[in-house]
Amino acid sequence: MLTGRVRPIGWLGRAQVADFTAVADALDRVRMSHLAKRPVGELSGGQRQRVLVARALALKPRLLLLDEPFTGLDMPTQELLLELFEELRAEGQALLMTTHDLAGALHTCTRLVLLNRTVIADGTAEELSDPDIWMRTFDIGANSPLLQVLGVR
Repeated sequence: MLTGRVRPIGWLGRAQVADFTAVADALDRVRMSHLAKRPVGELSGGQRQRVLVARALALKPRLLLLDEPFTGLDMPTQELLLELFEELRAEGQALLMTTHDLAGALHTCTRLVLLNRTVIADGTAEELSDPDIWMRTFDIGANSPLLQVLGVR
C-alpha cells in the first residue's frame, strides 16, 4: 500500500506517520484493515481490486480515475465499492469511471457520457432517456432487449 504514496514520500524518502495514517484510513474505507499484513498475492481478485482502490485513496487525490472497477467482482464487493463511491461523492470527491455496466451506471452516476468512436450523448440518466441515443451508441435496433433492461423504451 505504501507504494501508492511514492510521490509524497519520494523515491529515496522514508514513510512518515502521515503516510501510515493515510494507508490505514484508505484500508478502512474499503473494509480491508483486517488483511493489512497479508501479501497481495494471497488476496482474492475482489480483495485485490479493493486494495487498488485503497492505494489510490491513500494519495488523497482530487480526482479518482476508475477503469472498469466492477469487472470480475461478486455482487457484495460491487455493492461495497458503490457505497464507497457514493460516500466519496457526498464528500465532494470527483470520480470518473469507465464501465460496461450500463444499468448500474444509469442508477448510480450523476452524469453519463456515451461513446462510440466519438461522444454520442452526454447528460444525466433522465436526459438520456431517448432510445435513439442508445440505438446510435450501440448500433442496435428498436427491439433490442438492451433498451428494455435500461428502461429507455
